[in-house]
Amino acid sequence: LVESAGPLSLGFDVAVDEGNMLFTTRRAWVFGLPIPLGLAPNVRAAVKADELGWWLSVDVAVRGIGSLLGYEGHVTPE
Repeated sequence: LVESAGPLSLGFDVAVDEGNMLFTTRRAWVFGLPIPLGLAPNVRAAVKADELGWWLSVDVAVRGIGSLLGYEGHVTPE
């Protein structure tokens, strides 16, 4: 899976563990040029479906700095 925000694109491995979809950064590009993973944001996310929608938890970290942001919450389709 590839997600882009402005000039940054991140490639994720997607796995399933105990009903959770787990996303882990495996590749990164800036302006379409590959960058080493050690310089890229490390995103770890988990998504689990429930009767109302999805529960998600996300953490974004950078090597040498640590966690930059994290969030979790419920997403309900309209």
